[in-house]
Amino acid sequence: MGRKGKTQKHTAKEIAGKHKAAKHKAGAAGGGNEGAEKRKIACTKISKPCEICKVLLPSLKSMEIHYESKHSKINFNDIKKKYEELFNQ
Repeated sequence: MGRKGKTQKHTAKEIAGKHKAAKHKAGAAGGGNEGAEKRKIACTKISKPCEICKVLLPSLKSMEIHYESKHSKINFNDIKKKYEELFNQ
């Protein structure tokens, strides 16, 4: 007895394999446990920590948004120059 509707042409395993192969071909593979250390080093090279809560943020704009949402009692314009120097190093 046949199935009603569309027939299945590819298995889930086959499609997952194709997705994984495409990801590796494009160079977007994370690297698993071996790549974890590389990702951590790459993140710390460009990211700078917030002096209050020590969260790593990648840019001055992100730092400004972070201060507006998490540290709203502190005026970011007063300390912006210090972070500009930090990000321009």
